[in-house]
Amino acid sequence: MIFDPDAPDRSHRGDWTKSLAVGADGVKDLMPLVRRFAYQGQFVITDKGLLSMVLQKQAGDILFNHYNKGGDLVVVGIEVKTDVTDYYNFFLEVWSNRSRETVGWMHTMKCDYLWYYFKNRGTMYSIDLPRLQKWAFEEGNIRKYELKAAIVPKQLNDPWGHCVPITVIKEEVGFKTFLRRHTGEWELEPQKLPVAPQKKHWEEELPPRGHQPSLFKV
Repeated sequence: MIFDPDAPDRSHRGDWTKSLAVGADGVKDLMPLVRRFAYQGQFVITDKGLLSMVLQKQAGDILFNHYNKGGDLVVVGIEVKTDVTDYYNFFLEVWSNRSRETVGWMHTMKCDYLWYYFKNRGTMYSIDLPRLQKWAFEEGNIRKYELKAAIVPKQLNDPWGHCVPITVIKEEVGFKTFLRRHTGEWELEPQKLPVAPQKKHWEEELPPRGHQPSLFKV
């Protein structure tokens, strides 16, 4: 999706096909990272097929097996959001179609992680989605931020959400930051921004190729 929360109107939305292409390009860019996390490098993209509507609504864009902290091989679901703006906010969608009272992915997603990818900056933030949802709804924090319409290419839906600064999510929820290099490979960025004290360190370098890194060390 293309989000431009500060744009004055929607007259310049462009073509919906372009938005689909942006999302597909974002997933493609993330493939080297997916292969490194996925057990035996195998994964499933959920955007096509008879099950795609169900999977895309709850399971996310990418599924793969991964060893958890307890050593069990589990299924991991990743929801990918590709943003081509230069803003420093996360757009957290609460209404997929506000005019029809259809809730957005922040309510419907049951997957493990949100990978929010700022394509122009080559930066991806990996956020524990259940933790983000708890912060937003159970703790009521999302209401602190203005509800805005998403400026996206023309479509039938009417998406709305909250624009939350990256620094806020860093301090109150936590995430891992991955940087895309000119080779197309990804690496974990060391912690830079000031954050609240954490019981566990998340800034752990990816292990050498051939060793499976962990998504669960946050």
